[in-house]
Amino acid sequence: MDTSEAAVAAHALTLADYPIRASTNQRHLVTATGAPFTYLADTPWGLASRLSQADVLEYLDDRQAKGFNTLQMMLLPMPSEWGTKNFYGDSPFNNMNPASPAITSVATTNPADASGYDYWDHVEWVIDQAGQRGIQVAAAVSWYGYGGRDWRPYMTTSAATAYGTFLGKRFGGKPHLFWILGGDNDPVGDVASVPAGMDTSDRVEATNAMANAILANESIRHLMSYHAKRRNSSARFFESQTWHTVHFAYSPETTYSYVLTDYNRATVRPVVMPESYYDARTGSPILDRRRLRAQAWWSFLSGGVGFAYGHENVWDLDSAWKTTGLPAVSATDIQRLGTFLAGSPTHLLRPDHRAGNTAKLLTSGYGSTTTNGGLDYAVSATASDASFALAYFPTTRSDIVVNLAALGGASVKLSWWNPGVGGAKTLIGTYAGSGTRALTWPSGSSDAVLVAERASTTPSGTPFRLVNLGGPALTIDGRSWEASSGAPNLTLSGTRFEDQTIPLVPATDAARAQMIRSCIYGTTAAVTIGAVPSGSYDVYLYVWEDNATKTFDVRVEGVLVQDDYVSGNPGQWKRLGPWTVSVMDGALNLATSGGTANLSGIEVYHR
Repeated sequence: MDTSEAAVAAHALTLADYPIRASTNQRHLVTATGAPFTYLADTPWGLASRLSQADVLEYLDDRQAKGFNTLQMMLLPMPSEWGTKNFYGDSPFNNMNPASPAITSVATTNPADASGYDYWDHVEWVIDQAGQRGIQVAAAVSWYGYGGRDWRPYMTTSAATAYGTFLGKRFGGKPHLFWILGGDNDPVGDVASVPAGMDTSDRVEATNAMANAILANESIRHLMSYHAKRRNSSARFFESQTWHTVHFAYSPETTYSYVLTDYNRATVRPVVMPESYYDARTGSPILDRRRLRAQAWWSFLSGGVGFAYGHENVWDLDSAWKTTGLPAVSATDIQRLGTFLAGSPTHLLRPDHRAGNTAKLLTSGYGSTTTNGGLDYAVSATASDASFALAYFPTTRSDIVVNLAALGGASVKLSWWNPGVGGAKTLIGTYAGSGTRALTWPSGSSDAVLVAERASTTPSGTPFRLVNLGGPALTIDGRSWEASSGAPNLTLSGTRFEDQTIPLVPATDAARAQMIRSCIYGTTAAVTIGAVPSGSYDVYLYVWEDNATKTFDVRVEGVLVQDDYVSGNPGQWKRLGPWTVSVMDGALNLATSGGTANLSGIEVYHR
């Protein structure tokens, strides 16, 4: 896991990477090519209506340079704050009617053409400019507003249907969109600020109508969610709707609680934290840099795949957005976080405090969700292949104790990383994968990230059995592997399969590639090795994917050693382990369950 900022950079996105979609197991986001996508957003909500073309470019170039890959933007002006016209004096609708977009007869990108350049031309120009920079636009289509004070009363079911149809036809072919419905408002009740005499009806039906109209008319399928009132999730109102493809966990400062709640829902969807508290607030709570970045770290290590940063001068593009908002150092902390996450397969992380999980990285040091308002609470997450784990501590403490067996019994390398400074990790030490280890707080850190990694995948024991489960005998890394066919004391459960034409990711040497691409597969694939002397063994398992992503568990000697392994896209492979097990009955048993697993090879070393 290389977290040095010089060595690791987030993938530079282009339009070819879009649209973003949910992974097969619905736990994370992936690009159009299947690569993991971490949603790092800024919140210039007024971008499409408040700025000129020149200022839009200045904003986009700055945020692209700072590593943001998404911007959350209202398509309409905010009547309660800015009126109903954009920078160029144009309105989005005729007579404030969402069913009647104000459109000129000829589309143009030239704002000097006052008779041609209409409100929607400008919106489209902003969206296109973001796309040219590889930035996704999370488009809030009709901000309902606090207490329903903005566009909610105008969005009747018929108007919402017509408006959604317009949006799907006009913008639905742009790959880099993400649709946001609602906006700071619950669709049931929550009408205290609707202007007198206007419609205060619930908006569940209208919201569904708008979403389905967009879907029916867009040529590219986009992700979609709902922005409710703070402390409410989109899933509270729309969890069962097919258009609702991402849980939005809108939270106060303690983001971990709200993100984890959405992660644990019965309807599994990627979880994004679409807003927390912004930098430069003038009212309580006022957050310093540490508390601002804590909101992001809590989100990602509690099951979130996305986080939206905000600044008070940027969200509404006020008079200080250039001088105070864009240069704010808090944004560089989010950039640093993104760089750190790009250094490892963090899409494999699962929160240690998820429902039903008892194996955690720490045995002590999490703190309490009630002390100091929960602001001292630490969170941790472990990769589904047990290759690494992370813990984030928002404040200093003296009771941190690590569970050294958290990565499956392999030797563990522990390091500290400073999220407020960045740079290289500071090695704590390497320890056997059993027992616990008390840690001393890293000097000079106000908050800290603990990194636990498997120290080595080089076998330390004596080779006992190395078996190519679906193919012939061969030599890998100078060690002799036996063919499964005719091998003594070996029982396999599964169907044999081989396809030597599929390119492997990552590429590897010819002998290993041949072994990987020949396998046994099944939803209950199993390997039993007999005549095993009593003792302790390290077990490695090669798996690969030839078709669509699958999720499965692995048990060795009846013990769950790999929970919810995600196989990835065609060609992806992994050497799982080592798993240290004791054999006392003369047989070593390995079994999978869940989705279809392709088992290519097994290595067993006597410790």
